[in-house]
Amino acid sequence: MPQPFRLYSLPPELVREILRLAATPTTDESSTGPHYDDAVSLARVSYTFRQLVMPHLLRSVTLKSDKSVNAFFRALNMQHQFQKNQNRLSFPYPRSIQRFWCSEFFEPLMNSIEHYDYRLLFDVFSQARQIGFHLNGIELLHETLASWTFNERMPPHFCKDLTIAGTDGIMRWNPLTAVSTGARFLEHITHLTILRPDADITFGRSSSSDDFRSLIPESARAIPFGFMRNLSHFAICLNAKEVDGFSILVIANPDDDLSGGEGIKRKLLGPDVSPDAGHQVVKVYQMTTEMNLPW
Repeated sequence: MPQPFRLYSLPPELVREILRLAATPTTDESSTGPHYDDAVSLARVSYTFRQLVMPHLLRSVTLKSDKSVNAFFRALNMQHQFQKNQNRLSFPYPRSIQRFWCSEFFEPLMNSIEHYDYRLLFDVFSQARQIGFHLNGIELLHETLASWTFNERMPPHFCKDLTIAGTDGIMRWNPLTAVSTGARFLEHITHLTILRPDADITFGRSSSSDDFRSLIPESARAIPFGFMRNLSHFAICLNAKEVDGFSILVIANPDDDLSGGEGIKRKLLGPDVSPDAGHQVVKVYQMTTEMNLPW
């Protein structure tokens, strides 16, 4: 009878690599997102497995429905209680989450039994490398930033990479610019991506398909570039839907004499812009929450 294989007999670094590969979420052509079943199963094997697998399980958090947002808040609340009680199952969620995406969120009604402590999510947004929202879920960002009151000490850093997507509704920037935490959040943004193909009418002097400026969405005028003093990279969907995808305009490295958001705005909306003035038009063949833009 063959002897059972003992994983712990291997060198520790090899055990960690095996668990990393096994816990990495998988995707397939028919899937609408990553599969976490293997990672969840591994995390239930033992305490040691759980500690090794959780960073891979939490690296990318995708909340596709209001129900999944509710479940994520319950997990954050549970971890908060574990930390207060010094429970050995406590795990640093915010430190592990690198990418965060929300597709749908509805603020609970006043008489609802659900209550969200948005300050727990504030820690996630502060430490994540990238965060993104569909327009149906952007209210989650608004509520989280508004939850931080003036008399509380602000986190020393914010996420610097923001993606906004969706064709339903209008992006409301005022909830961000009207509160101090929202303004500070925008100030720290270095990379902004707007994925809204065919969302609205365009403006410009030419209707020629060779003139990228005629394909810039009208909604670009409402972006509060003035608040984004550290913005260095900007990408926006052009209103030029194609059979195999859609085109994205990328602006990077604004002029030295006018850097940040104002420099990006001048290149995007200025009167004398041209494709060779720091713009790059790229093709994207599948809209995903983790796109490989050229930066």
